[in-house]
Amino acid sequence: MSSSTNATDNNEPTSSGLEDVLDKVIETVKTQSEIWKLKSDTRISEGARTILNAALALQSNISALVASDPTGHASSAWAVISLGLTITQNYREQQEVWLQSSGFLSDTISRASLIEARFYQDAGSETKEAMKGALIQTYLNILRYSAEVMRIYRSGTSKKILKTISEMGNVSLKSIQTSIEDKWAKLKEWVDIERDLNYNIKANTILARVDEVLAELQGMRTEMDLLNLPVAANASFDSYSSKPEPECLAGTRVDLLQTISDWTDDPHGKPLFWLNGMAGTGKSTISRTVARMMHERGILAGSFFFQRNESDRSSSAKLLPTLLSQMVRVLPQLKAGLRDAAGSAKAAIPIQFDKLLSNPLQYVKTSNGQSFSIVVVIDALDECSDTENIQNLLVLLPRLKDVASSVNIKFFLTSRPEVPIQVGFEDVSNDHQYAVLHEINQSVVEHDMALFFDHTLENLRRKRKLDKSWPGEDSINKLVELAVPLFIFAATINRLFLDYRFDPIESLDNILGHQDEQSKLARIYLPVLDKQVQGLMDKQKSQIIRETQDVVGAIVILQDPLAIPPLAELIQLSLTSVQTRVQSLASVLSVPADASQPVKLFHKSFQEFFLDPATKHKNQFWVDEGEVNRKLAFDCIRVMERPRGGLRKNIYDLDSYGFMRQDIDYTILQEKIPFELQYACRYWVHHLRRGGVTLSSEDMIHNFLKQQFLHWLEAMSILGYMPETIRIVNTLQSLLKGQAESNIAGFLRDAKRFLVKNLHNAEKAPLQLYASALNFAPRKSIIKSTFDKERIECISRLSVPGSDWGPILQTIKTDSWQSLPGIAVSPDGVLIATTSDKGEPSLWSLASGSLQPQQVLAPQTGPINTDGSALTSVAFSPDSQYLVSGCMDFTVKLFSVDSGILQHIFEGHTQPVLSVAYSPDGKFIASASADGNMRLWSASSHTLLATLQDRFFGSYTMSITSDSKRLVTIAHDGIITVWDVSYLLTQDVPITSQEPIKSEHIGNVSSIVPQNQLELTDGWVEWKGDKILWIPPEYQPEDMIVTTDDLLIIGNW
Repeated sequence: MSSSTNATDNNEPTSSGLEDVLDKVIETVKTQSEIWKLKSDTRISEGARTILNAALALQSNISALVASDPTGHASSAWAVISLGLTITQNYREQQEVWLQSSGFLSDTISRASLIEARFYQDAGSETKEAMKGALIQTYLNILRYSAEVMRIYRSGTSKKILKTISEMGNVSLKSIQTSIEDKWAKLKEWVDIERDLNYNIKANTILARVDEVLAELQGMRTEMDLLNLPVAANASFDSYSSKPEPECLAGTRVDLLQTISDWTDDPHGKPLFWLNGMAGTGKSTISRTVARMMHERGILAGSFFFQRNESDRSSSAKLLPTLLSQMVRVLPQLKAGLRDAAGSAKAAIPIQFDKLLSNPLQYVKTSNGQSFSIVVVIDALDECSDTENIQNLLVLLPRLKDVASSVNIKFFLTSRPEVPIQVGFEDVSNDHQYAVLHEINQSVVEHDMALFFDHTLENLRRKRKLDKSWPGEDSINKLVELAVPLFIFAATINRLFLDYRFDPIESLDNILGHQDEQSKLARIYLPVLDKQVQGLMDKQKSQIIRETQDVVGAIVILQDPLAIPPLAELIQLSLTSVQTRVQSLASVLSVPADASQPVKLFHKSFQEFFLDPATKHKNQFWVDEGEVNRKLAFDCIRVMERPRGGLRKNIYDLDSYGFMRQDIDYTILQEKIPFELQYACRYWVHHLRRGGVTLSSEDMIHNFLKQQFLHWLEAMSILGYMPETIRIVNTLQSLLKGQAESNIAGFLRDAKRFLVKNLHNAEKAPLQLYASALNFAPRKSIIKSTFDKERIECISRLSVPGSDWGPILQTIKTDSWQSLPGIAVSPDGVLIATTSDKGEPSLWSLASGSLQPQQVLAPQTGPINTDGSALTSVAFSPDSQYLVSGCMDFTVKLFSVDSGILQHIFEGHTQPVLSVAYSPDGKFIASASADGNMRLWSASSHTLLATLQDRFFGSYTMSITSDSKRLVTIAHDGIITVWDVSYLLTQDVPITSQEPIKSEHIGNVSSIVPQNQLELTDGWVEWKGDKILWIPPEYQPEDMIVTTDDLLIIGNW
């Protein structure tokens, strides 16, 4: 109390201490208020407003307060409030409690201080003693509260405060509040209501400024809502499920979850946390638990759970778009950084990463630069089919830590310890923390498993009215021993015990009775399967086994899960039979209550067990994977051929042949193309291949193609799967097995040409297959003659199509009308690389026979050549893994083909680089520049090996012989120079050479490849030395390449 302590001359009170701490509290509340609004969290604004009111009230009366508070009691209490605001900023629930309690405490301090400064000193004798008693009691409670907080804080970590905040708020502060309300009952007439309102207005003004700034940035909501991002609907941890997915039982995985929580809280922690473990060890359960923890703390940005047998969740195609769709709900500011999100969502992973994550995150900033953490959970990386994209993503994700953003984003990832994923994490060894589930101390796992069984068996005894002594400690110990380390074992046993079709006592005896089984999976699944036929006569038993093999065999093989009704239609069993078989296996299958939802495996280990050849002799329900695939393939064909509900022309009853796919009403898709037909169209060839089927002329498959090929293409276009059709036809061709001259081989060759020619048009307008495609097909086309009756007849052709397809497979218009100075074919024949004057190198897919955009190569996190410098030439490495490009900015750039990421920039030329080449042995890269120099670079160490000086004013293009010993260049004036590079590459240091081994004027030459028979010389295409085609001057190429199988690819200006 100021009345009991006088300031001395040596200790004269100043305003700096209290003023500083008040300023810090006001700034902290303003900053955190901004973060709450960035995260759309409005639950704690009232607490913030109360603290601001109190702090502002004191701030404007600072000199009077210092005079009345020489002991610093008010400063100490405000410092405690500031400390609590800081340590709770990433814990929403605790922060809410802290703000409520601190709001009351700050208001108490403010009122007490003002009353003491303004009224107590001048109070009359009649009221002074009463006021003094109330003020003393108030300060005692404030100091008691502050001392308790500081004692806890100094005795350990801030986490201890977090655990006790709620208790302190409920007990200590309530006591303070009761005391203050009692003492202040007689003093309320001194409260300055008008000034209080003025402070409230000022506090609202400060918070309103934050609202105004953020409202402008969040005004993109309407635009974002219009974007049609391709998302995986059931990928998040809290997505709809008729049966909730399990999370960790309270008291289990304690140490591991604490480790994960510590990683989350560490502002300097690594950006990735990899939890890996063998199948069945509980990775997904932990992922859901972590996601729930982060969600409840308000820091979960998104989650994605891969699932191999669900198309939306079996690849990385929808991973980043799905995460973005979740993140914008948490961080609306992301919308300000999105540009053509729906278009970017279809690009390669590096482009998606830039456009959907890296660039938008730069727009999430607080006004004073304070950062906050969010977490993304991605489960089961091993369930993703395109492992290369996962490897690329693992390299890209840590780069987000370098993005200029207020967000510290971390990724929690899980997978089995499979080699491709291990390799991916090795590439980011300095950027990830990891834990291995199957290496956790066995005693810890046994403890957790015992807790699980204690909990589940207690529920079981209650639900099934079992004796409290069942099953006994000995049986529980045996179950734990059997289960460790497979939590899936324990979970499946629990499901079996809860299944009312089975006697739990008998089930336990069966499980413990399979002691001769080496496989833990067999101990789980064999009793469940054997129970299906227990006590049945042989005839009944055979029928149940056959139906179970048909139903379960299909479920474990299907590429996309189906609900019971379409599954019954596909495998041609009665709905009742399928329902019965599925329901009888509810302990190992996930059977939804909603019949329209698909049946799924409870765990993928059941698929592995059911198809394992090693179980053939002990599992009477075992099925041959190839045989099941063959049956499913022909089931698919039967569904597509059925008179009702099968394929037909204009299956969607569109109004015109020009009806665009984007205008189709997909709300009636199931009515027009039922689920089983959708599945059949997409996967029939997959099952043929996996079933080892060989095609032959006039067989069932050939006859199907002759009747339904165009109808199938139409359905695939409507379903959005048109780009897959060429790959499917390629697969069909691979099933011919040496029948190159058969009728079906000819049909498929023609089908592929027909597809390549019309793919893009048919993808946009499905019925153009019967209009443009058939009308403009050549007269000898097998597809044309087979389906001529389907052709639209109202079109009169002004010109007659050629008799055959001709040499041109496909032409496509690029984004730029300008020339393509650089073009190269990958040695594996899969890709073409091109680059325009705009400097945008692109990869085009040739694997399917169709010229389709594959990806644009980009350096790190931005589009290439933003400085305007173009690329002049491109060349692949011999293993097709890298692409090197010459640039107008005097550099040579090396890219990874898989990821599109820039690997290295070679510098040293003083003029534009006009040509590049990759040696066939993969050891060096050659570059030729307008500065008259050619440089040889090490492909592995990226160091300069040699510099060659060309006396003929700079080489225009170059090629390297197949033995990698000679380099051939050609200058603008037609001078060809042959260099011996084998000698240069044996030297220890870079050298300079001016002596070519051969030089003469020959004319335009593309490459020196001795084994090839196709050449271009002086404008003539020559075959084995004979001139076969003259290229007119206006079409003579500026750049070309001859592939190893004598395919000439040329480009002209």
